[in-house]
Amino acid sequence: MRSIVLFIAAVLTAVGCASNVADAGEVRALHAAGAPIIDVRTTQEWRAGHLDDSTLIPVHELDTRLAEVAQIVGGDRSKPLIIVCRSGTRAQRALQLLKENGFTAVVNGGAWKNLR
Repeated sequence: MRSIVLFIAAVLTAVGCASNVADAGEVRALHAAGAPIIDVRTTQEWRAGHLDDSTLIPVHELDTRLAEVAQIVGGDRSKPLIIVCRSGTRAQRALQLLKENGFTAVVNGGAWKNLR
């Protein structure tokens, strides 16, 4: 199962880099296979609505909360991780920061509402 999840993450990461935002159906499948979701919107946006099983880490706090992200993936920076925001722009910035810090299977899930 883990190899299937890693394969899906690799495909989605490649797609996400080309188009910035991965296909919502594929992202839902990756999440169903166990990939956690991090929402990088503001606290105010989060309070207005969010995915129940996502974790809020606003993009402007991400660089100081990398240890928390590592904890979310159980210390395995190669584990698939889905990043969402309002449209995909902040998720893309977060994806780049995470990749620069050793997270290798990060996917831009785009707008959180598309994954409901």
